Amino acid sequence: MRIPALLALSMFAAITPASAQSAYYAERGHWTVYSGAAACRAINRPVQDFNYAPFDALQIVVRPGNRIGVEVFFWPGAIDPAADNVLALGFGGGPSLLLPATAMMGDFMLATGDAPELWGRLQKAKVLTAKPKSDPKVALSFTLDDIGWVLGALDACSGVLPKE
Repeated sequence: MRIPALLALSMFAAITPASAQSAYYAERGHWTVYSGAAACRAINRPVQDFNYAPFDALQIVVRPGNRIGVEVFFWPGAIDPAADNVLALGFGGGPSLLLPATAMMGDFMLATGDAPELWGRLQKAKVLTAKPKSDPKVALSFTLDDIGWVLGALDACSGVLPKE
């Protein structure tokens, strides 16, 4: 009797969409905000598109305690994972925000740690440019349409994260 029940449960879990397994999930325009085990992420591309080609993308990451950072997905071979990487973020005027960054996925993704000033800079910006300081030719530009909604969704999402 237990085996058929377990089979039925495992089949339900297999066909359940990923969004139903997340404690927080919201979409608006090209943005998707979702929670994971330790962070909430807002990605600027439809998830299906990103899963097919995880390049030329921006993720805003919020961890417990309102710690905020970004993950930028460049093109393959764009960064040197062994280098002391610094990510230069431009917000359409004024000086760039220079943040130490770590290559997290081979030679195409840089992630920053907590950058408290990032929240305020994102609120006021319409465009974000990201480039490794070591190679400014590898710049990406992202529109920040609906950034107010995105930051509000990240704030709501952070409420489902485990407390520090």
